[in-house]
Amino acid sequence: MKRTEKIEVRLSYKEKQTLSDIAEGEGRTVSDLVRGLIERYVSLNASPLPRKPHWALWGGLVASGLLIGHLATWGAIRAQKLTQEFDVYELSMGFTQTLSNGQLSGQNFAASVILRNGFEDQFLIEREGSDFKVTSKVYRSDDDVTRVGIKVCIVTATDCEEIANQLLSVVAPQPTSTAIVSDSLNLIGIDLKWVGRTKIL
Repeated sequence: MKRTEKIEVRLSYKEKQTLSDIAEGEGRTVSDLVRGLIERYVSLNASPLPRKPHWALWGGLVASGLLIGHLATWGAIRAQKLTQEFDVYELSMGFTQTLSNGQLSGQNFAASVILRNGFEDQFLIEREGSDFKVTSKVYRSDDDVTRVGIKVCIVTATDCEEIANQLLSVVAPQPTSTAIVSDSLNLIGIDLKWVGRTKIL
């Protein structure tokens, strides 16, 4: 009776080359490396694990199902509580400037404003000479009135010189508008128009 048996294994050229490189790096032959791998695999898998009774398997499945269902329900309720709807307004601004030669120069600008308490955004409007910086901020007062603060300043090399600061009351979905004469050179028209609602976490 033979003490060992011989088996053939088909490998791709790349697999055989990689296996040879690994064996050479460990100072072993390919046969020795493969034999060690097979012995390890057989020792790990030769003795089967004891079978659990069917009721244990079904109990585990039921418990897993209940846990998954509970987590899914909790996640859906949490997501629903965290998600809120807010009104969205389009902020349109028109800038009219009297130039030194007496002619009028105009420029328009539009952006979205989400009516969420504390929502603040800044925009830079490029123009010849000096740029405008517009800041919009949403306030909700104790009487549940929403107000949008619009601040406009002219950007200088070192600072931002404020030329307009207006607080507008907003009642969705009603539009609101105003005109600000900031100084002898600038007339600023502000329009807020309701465009819809958005959900935010």
